[in-house]
Order: sequence, then structure tokens, then C-alpha cells
Amino acid sequence: MPKDASIFFGPVGIVVHVADSEGNPVGHGGDLVQITVRDVGPLGVTDQGDGSYTATFNPPGPATYTIDISLNGVAISGSPFTVRVRLFR
Repeated sequence: MPKDASIFFGPVGIVVHVADSEGNPVGHGGDLVQITVRDVGPLGVTDQGDGSYTATFNPPGPATYTIDISLNGVAISGSPFTVRVRLFR
């Protein structure tokens, strides 16, 4: 690759759908959802008002990133998550 070439990584969209203890969608916003990418920092989370929360992560480079997601201070099921960002040629 030429040394003056730019590499752009697309944003990674994250959506969290909140459900009650029986798996039913809550249908309203107002919960505290925190999303943090380890070694990068916290992401801004947008409450959609319908029980879903969104964030966007712009990877600084190719790597495997670990993402922690919590709901009202408690890790959600399956957290932490990993996402692998790599170059395609």
C-alpha cells in the first residue's frame, strides 16, 4: 500500500433493545444504558424512547474490540461483546 494512502473504517452501529425479565419488550425509554469500548472509552448513547438505545463506534484501526454494555448499572446478558475490525483488500 502506498504510504500516502488513507484507510477509512466504517462506523459500527450498536442497538440495545430492552426487555423485561420474561423477554417482553418494554416499549418505553428512560433506562440508563452505558456502552464502553475497552481501551477506547464510553460511547454516546441515544435513547430512542421505545425501549431501544443506539450508539455508533468509529474504530481507530483494525483490531478486535471488547464492548461492555450495562443497563441501569448491571451488565446485560452476553456482555462483554467483541467485534473484529479488519482491512479488506
